[in-house]
Amino acid sequence: MANFNTIETVTLVDTDRTAVIKVTGVFNSTFNTNVIIIQANTLRFANASGQPIHRLVVTSIQYSTSVSPNGFSQLYFVGNSSPNVAIFNFGCNDDGMIDAHIHNTCTNPYGDIGLTIQGGQIGNTVNFVIALYKDNDNPGPGQGAWSNAYAFQN
Repeated sequence: MANFNTIETVTLVDTDRTAVIKVTGVFNSTFNTNVIIIQANTLRFANASGQPIHRLVVTSIQYSTSVSPNGFSQLYFVGNSSPNVAIFNFGCNDDGMIDAHIHNTCTNPYGDIGLTIQGGQIGNTVNFVIALYKDNDNPGPGQGAWSNAYAFQN
């Protein structure tokens, strides 16, 4: 049973190349949140040693959201001193699956993934299963574990 008014994450798979994270939220009051749900440097084999950092790519999202008609939820890549970049916006009552390679395009990314929920009300829920690919072969610019960069960790 999920705790009310809390976003919970469970790591289902975490290997050198992939990770699958389950995210749930159940609300018993009016609720708005903006929270980091996946910290790239906590995944197995994350590079926190100052060596070249590589990309974390969203490969699929299974979702079921129930937020008030005036509300929404959004998954996003976290920017470091730059704007966050939306991965996908979910409507008030959405179910489905996104099957695509979604790269982090933040100007100066951390590699983390966040969740915003606006307009949550009693009885609303969000459920996500997010599959990630740890791209160790094609580094790009940025900061943080599996961001888009050759950079040193802060």
